[in-house]
Amino acid sequence: MGKFDNAYGTTAFGSPERQFLDKVFLYTRLEQVDPQARKHIWTELQRDFTSLNSAACNNLKSKFPVLKTLGK
Repeated sequence: MGKFDNAYGTTAFGSPERQFLDKVFLYTRLEQVDPQARKHIWTELQRDFTSLNSAACNNLKSKFPVLKTLGK
């Protein structure tokens, strides 16, 4: 968790990348409340991720390699 905390902490507040990460946290909480929402949440994450500009996507993928599965 330390690596994640460090990467998240170095992501500029208010940046598109930080806003996306905040949505990931929100979607994670929603999924815990309603496990059936998983498919909808995954679709939303993909849409939100691919709507970012290429620089933001590349920055997120370099800091959080698991996001490479979202495309772009």
